[in-house]
Amino acid sequence: MATVDAGGEPLEEITQEDVIADMLRQLKKAVGALRPVADMMRGEAMMNAAKHLADELLPNPLAAKVSTTLQDLERSIQRYEGAGTDG
Repeated sequence: MATVDAGGEPLEEITQEDVIADMLRQLKKAVGALRPVADMMRGEAMMNAAKHLADELLPNPLAAKVSTTLQDLERSIQRYEGAGTDG
């Protein structure tokens, strides 16, 4: 990895804690972006079921994938919070 930028200035060293903090920030942004999508899809499914007087609510495959992805992201956040630190 280069230790200087294109102008010859020294680069700031990236620590494991920096990498983990960046990863967690990106995971949390993804959760923040997907949570409203999941809520909207759940609401649409409920309205659709009510419109058709359905007895059960069947989520579409995309809604199921969004929900599973959210769960995976949240598990990753929990696993890596506090990682790379001595505490």
